Amino acid sequence: MDSYRGYYDHLAIEPTGDIATAGRLLAECNHADGRVYEGYKGGSYRMGLDTPVWFSGWGDYTGLSVMGFSMVDGQLVIETAKID
Repeated sequence: MDSYRGYYDHLAIEPTGDIATAGRLLAECNHADGRVYEGYKGGSYRMGLDTPVWFSGWGDYTGLSVMGFSMVDGQLVIETAKID
């Protein structure tokens, strides 16, 4: 997880192609709670339980907001919606 390029005070889950488990993603989210991240062009931003999350690589501005998660045939699916 990183600071999102579109809104530095938001988080981004970076698509890596790695196989993620629900447990690993939950651990990453828990680790982000209260942690300070550096914005893309500077500044420090503390993330919390109410911080919006986007699906985007470092430095990218995708506009894909993470809306939820589900399990489909035993696979973790990140549900997104194009917001901006």
